Amino acid sequence: MNPSTTEIQTEREALLGQIRAWEHELDEMFAENSRLVMNAETIEDKKLVAHFENQFAIQKNRLDQMKHQLKLAGASSSIQEGVSEFASYFSSFRDAFVAFSEGLM
Repeated sequence: MNPSTTEIQTEREALLGQIRAWEHELDEMFAENSRLVMNAETIEDKKLVAHFENQFAIQKNRLDQMKHQLKLAGASSSIQEGVSEFASYFSSFRDAFVAFSEGLM
């Protein structure tokens, strides 16, 4: 049985909502990283600040691509799979950033 237009729209909106939440969280982590640069005294810490700054840009780009694909193709299974994969990655990424930021405070 094919999903109804309402079900497809609901799934699409749910996925867009999740993507927007990740974008917001990346913005918050970017702001935190900008504050952490003042506490980064070692070369390694400075490299990690730069690493996370680059990762924020890369992940924002990934989210932009997912939003674009979602708007073009709707909530297809490949988009849902991409969102699921990003969710797994993002959880690990967030944990690594939190551990790093707590180490500099």
